Amino acid sequence: MSAQTPAPAAPGASRFGRVKLPRNFGPLMLLLVSAIGIGAVFWGAFIAEPQIHVTLFDTGTEDAALETLRADGVIAFAEQNIYVVGLEDGRLRAIDGRVEKTGCKVEFLPNDPRGVARNPFGRTGVLEDRCSGAVWSIAGDAIARTQEPLRTPVISFQVDDAGVRHLMVEVITVGGD
Repeated sequence: MSAQTPAPAAPGASRFGRVKLPRNFGPLMLLLVSAIGIGAVFWGAFIAEPQIHVTLFDTGTEDAALETLRADGVIAFAEQNIYVVGLEDGRLRAIDGRVEKTGCKVEFLPNDPRGVARNPFGRTGVLEDRCSGAVWSIAGDAIARTQEPLRTPVISFQVDDAGVRHLMVEVITVGGD
């Protein structure tokens, strides 16, 4: 018994049974998908208004910040949910105290010993989310009940008219955050 070979398909016929697609079907689909993609870009850029707000928060002069960091290890701006920490390598790190998962804000507990092993210079203190019980070191590293570190906004310096350097923290807010 010999195996039967299928007859070649007629020009313009599809492989899916006897459905005939027009010759210009492929280019029309490409045009449709391209138009939808371009429309989505325009919608996102001009109509949807993503509500992303970037603000610079002035934490004070560089000298005052360094003095506070030497004494306390952390500069806390609890109302703005910003914490500035001096790291062991001499850099500064800003911590955003807003917890994305729970929608809550962290509380700075300066005398809590749970952070000693993870904090710069072995200082006491942690940042705790009262909603979930998650705990972070003052440098923003996860300690308990979470695996994710806290967000770390960009720190920059700006010189005012008097020539004094100010420590600025870039805070990004999405929607009503």
